[in-house]
Amino acid sequence: MHENDRSLSVNIDVLLAQLRTLIADARKEAKRTVDVVQVRTCWEIGRPYRGV
Repeated sequence: MHENDRSLSVNIDVLLAQLRTLIADARKEAKRTVDVVQVRTCWEIGRPYRGV
């Protein structure tokens, strides 16, 4: 393996690690957003029964 090949391999590994982190963070944010929407929806559904 040439030095350039190793350097490229390391750069790809770094890029993949960054992408994994970015995707994991996006999934967490999407889950939080869905949770908030679900709670608000349930709250609104229950509103007539609470007399609010």
